[in-house]
Amino acid sequence: VSADALATYKVSAEYPRALYVNKLNIASRIMPMSINTDGSVQAPVNIYDAGWYTGSVKPGETGAAFIDGHASGPTREGLFAYLDTLAIGDTLEVEKGNGEKLTFKVTHTETVPLENVDMKQVLKPYGNAEKALNLMTCTGKWLEDKQTYSQRVIVYTELVQS
Repeated sequence: VSADALATYKVSAEYPRALYVNKLNIASRIMPMSINTDGSVQAPVNIYDAGWYTGSVKPGETGAAFIDGHASGPTREGLFAYLDTLAIGDTLEVEKGNGEKLTFKVTHTETVPLENVDMKQVLKPYGNAEKALNLMTCTGKWLEDKQTYSQRVIVYTELVQS
């Protein structure tokens, strides 16, 4: 989305408002997401926004906040096209509705087959982290019959500064 759309986007003070990943040149809105009728977590309606699953904790709280986004769209790359290039030690920031910025550090990354994604695990902090933010996107081959990709990239982070 445009810088203006990001600048004017407002959410409640304690909600995540924006995601910044300098290494990937990401500055995006974070939209609240829920559950689809099939039980899967909703993804943003466009390729430019990130989605925060409201069934997970708010960033900065004990537990793991969960954010997803698209790797691609029909004609161009999506917000998380290069999520798989994040490495242990890389950082990202989440800005809350009140302007507070939280810094998270990557602690683990993995790419798993779609059928092996364990959402209970994805919604938990990795390792010994208490306050975490986990990101996920699609990768792999396009599965025409399922209208999705064959794998998921999952990035686990922990809060390092608030």
